[in-house]
Amino acid sequence: MRCVKLLNLASLFLCLPLFAEELDLPEDTKPDPEHLERVQTLSANRKYFKAVEEARGEFRKRLASILDHADSVEIYLLDFSMAKEEGDKEDPDRFFIRPYNVSSKILARKKISGDGFLPFRKAGAELLVSGVEGGGAFCHYPIHGIRFLKGEDILYQTSLCWHCQNFFVEYPDDEDASWVGIDSESLKELLSKEMPVPQSEIDRFNEALHPDK
Repeated sequence: MRCVKLLNLASLFLCLPLFAEELDLPEDTKPDPEHLERVQTLSANRKYFKAVEEARGEFRKRLASILDHADSVEIYLLDFSMAKEEGDKEDPDRFFIRPYNVSSKILARKKISGDGFLPFRKAGAELLVSGVEGGGAFCHYPIHGIRFLKGEDILYQTSLCWHCQNFFVEYPDDEDASWVGIDSESLKELLSKEMPVPQSEIDRFNEALHPDK
């Protein structure tokens, strides 16, 4: 039996160099010599998701560069609650949250252009470039919305949740859109200045989040 185990272990090291490429495995992974396909599958999955994350990061960089063509921004104060869209016509008084296919009521809106728009363009690009793929994907309470415009054309739009620290990006291969973690404070600071959240909305949010308190 000991000889068989030694042979199996030896076969593992003999087979490893035959793999098409170096394996990507967690540090605590102990390959089973009798099931080498399992470590290959694990490695393939890990490399796939890392490649997707890298590709999406590159896409966000390109999307950030597209904002250079924007000439204005529309910012929104949103009702943090969401509801299903009714019918096919987009309601101008609601902001669409694409990952959930729902919308949030627009409580206030403001359009900014000229020199006042430039900090928003810079902050929007920073948000996209520094975003963390998949971050904060377990919840979303939209309180601000933003649309970057060139004339009347929307170049990019998203909703932002400061509680969950996430926003969404529509990738080319997405059926809907994906959540990205916020890793920049500059846009939050601008939105808080230009479209502050009323204390009444903060109180309503806290009450909805912690109804027993």
